[in-house]
Amino acid sequence: MAIWKTLKPIIDRIDRMKRPAGMTTGIIAIDGCGGSGKSTLADELSSALDHCPIIHTDDFASWDNPLNWQDRMLAQVLRPLSQNHRARYQRYDWGQCALAEWHDVAPQPVVILEGVSALRKAFRPYLSFGIFVSTPQKIRLERGLARDGEGMRDQWLSWMAAEDAYLASDKPQNFADICLDGTKSDIP
Repeated sequence: MAIWKTLKPIIDRIDRMKRPAGMTTGIIAIDGCGGSGKSTLADELSSALDHCPIIHTDDFASWDNPLNWQDRMLAQVLRPLSQNHRARYQRYDWGQCALAEWHDVAPQPVVILEGVSALRKAFRPYLSFGIFVSTPQKIRLERGLARDGEGMRDQWLSWMAAEDAYLASDKPQNFADICLDGTKSDIP
């Protein structure tokens, strides 16, 4: 079931996006804090864009390392795609607390990079379009605990502190092409 009433305003802007010089793949970053609605938006946007691949930052992060994994993303995904080569990355399995299977993503018109810090400074040279989803912390925590269980409250609070530091240092919302309210279903 679709959450967003219409994706047309975003699709119209994506159709006009400029790729970094020499790149055949347009990378769309969907950033925001945990529980903001990024994954739902990414799924719906992927469906609207011929089921383009989604690369989740959660496949790189972990509870112990929420944000300090950018070198692996750069080496395995962003640099290869920027050189029009196949990206190949190993997914982090949160249940096993270990790296798991490998995923391949070929250069193509659009790839979505979804997750916390998708608009970080180090990634911006490779991005064609950015979306930031903003949702109040209380609602994000409620959504996270509904998904992960009350026993994860301390982990969520720790994660949120790391997110706050990222927002303060990188200011991703200032570099987004579109900022959305994750509590609403309309897109301006």
